[in-house]
Amino acid sequence: MKSVKILPVVVLLFVILFINTCKKDDDPTSNSGDQTIEESFIADCGIIPPIVACLNGAKIYIPNAFSPNFNGFNDFFYPIGLDGIEEIISFKIYNETGNLIFENNNFRTGDPGEGWDGTLPDGNMQDGIYTYIISIANLLDEVTEFEGAVCCRTTLPLVCVENEAHLAWGTQHDGNGGLDFSLPSYEDCE
Repeated sequence: MKSVKILPVVVLLFVILFINTCKKDDDPTSNSGDQTIEESFIADCGIIPPIVACLNGAKIYIPNAFSPNFNGFNDFFYPIGLDGIEEIISFKIYNETGNLIFENNNFRTGDPGEGWDGTLPDGNMQDGIYTYIISIANLLDEVTEFEGAVCCRTTLPLVCVENEAHLAWGTQHDGNGGLDFSLPSYEDCE
């Protein structure tokens, strides 16, 4: 099986931006300087672009935002692909400290039920920016690994973030394996 690894430069930037530093008083609500975790989320949600890629003729779209509020839109985070994608070999989600919080293996694209519903290991949900690694096989048995980040927005009403215009939702899949920002997200923020 031939393996190709794609590591966007923006993922490296993401890692550099989110290296936690402690304040002198070790305030657990702060991740750098005087910025709270909520302020950091509002500033950084959507900073990592979605992934739209072609795997030897097969297109894959991986959104950079979802909202597990169970309104019927964008409730699950999962890769969306068309003909030409054999299977998702591995789909892993990590929290901000690098701990694995979700994993699913050997499934077909396009099924929301195979994706992550935002539930953490303790059963709760929390707004945050989570990293992922997805290994995908096309029909030629070529494997490509994607690394990125997704903005999980659980709080209702949705709080607008600085990069709101850069959020790409599952509902904005163009039906051909790509992204169309002119399609509605159904996720209004306040």
